[in-house]
Amino acid sequence: MMLCIVTVFSSCEKEDDENEQKEEQSATTVEITVKSNGIPKAGIPVCMFSTTTASIGFYKVGAQKTVATDSDGIATFELNVGTQTTFYFVAFPNNATSSNGNENQAVLTIKPGETKSAIINIGGNTTYDNKGNNVGTVSIKHNSSSTYNVYIDDKLIDTWTKSGTYSYEVTANVRHTIKVEQKNGYLFSPTKGTKTFTVGDGENVFFSGPVSNTSTEYFN
Repeated sequence: MMLCIVTVFSSCEKEDDENEQKEEQSATTVEITVKSNGIPKAGIPVCMFSTTTASIGFYKVGAQKTVATDSDGIATFELNVGTQTTFYFVAFPNNATSSNGNENQAVLTIKPGETKSAIINIGGNTTYDNKGNNVGTVSIKHNSSSTYNVYIDDKLIDTWTKSGTYSYEVTANVRHTIKVEQKNGYLFSPTKGTKTFTVGDGENVFFSGPVSNTSTEYFN
């Protein structure tokens, strides 16, 4: 009788382990948009590679999964991910069979159940933040040794204490506001200014200031 009970418990534990392993697999969606000169491209094969495959090169024949872009330039990957995993997504335009370096690729670290997206610019570099958003940069040539606070989208991101060129990553294709305000070294009123801008994937927007040592307007 005791042997039977142990066998039953062992069987139950095995079933629980199997169910737990199944539950760890979660549906995950990745959308890769392929563009050329800002225009979505249809019919471009996008291949997915693991970090192991990536270490020996990106060859179309070795892809784990391949999806062609639709009429909107989007390749949608429906995946089952058990643990946080890094994948390489590579576009193969013009019937290419291999890809070198960082050309035409996006690297995404994906958690189970997560939805992520990225944009691949054919012939250009693809950059993105840790949420899978493509990014660009905003640069400011600062021509003052006074102390200034710098805000992007109303968030304090830096304090300048000397002249120089400063660059910051921002999400691409989204409207942003940068504000610069002098904190010391002024006579009556601080020099300050605000600019609204949008930057493309992997592109840079450049500003400079202040206009002069006596102006209260920062940006040219």
